[in-house]
Amino acid sequence: MESEKEWSVNKKLIDLSKNPRQSQGVRGLVPKGFPYFAVYFGLQPGYAHVIEKEKNFPANFAQEIIGGMLDLHYKHWKNPKKQSFNEIKIKREQLRQKFSKYDWTEKNSTSLLDNEKEDEKEEEKN
Repeated sequence: MESEKEWSVNKKLIDLSKNPRQSQGVRGLVPKGFPYFAVYFGLQPGYAHVIEKEKNFPANFAQEIIGGMLDLHYKHWKNPKKQSFNEIKIKREQLRQKFSKYDWTEKNSTSLLDNEKEDEKEEEKN
């Protein structure tokens, strides 16, 4: 997970498991004001890379990292086939349905809505 020039000012790769300020997350290790790229492994700490010069940073860096982690041939991520908005929308919905039981954000938002409805009912009673 390295990019940019060899003579960078900041560390090329930051191990997030060695963060003494865990409550600050990745920002506890990345210099203030710098953009960064971070990879986490589930709920475990991962690695970060400080982006010193955005114009020199490859636009497909994330795809390179993920493709490498999955051991995919570059043809699968380098120049993806152009898709229409409708094709992307259909794929998004298929993915959402397939993984809906794992979507903790949906569960949280639903429970928040349920709590709001219960609060409204109690206010109406009073």
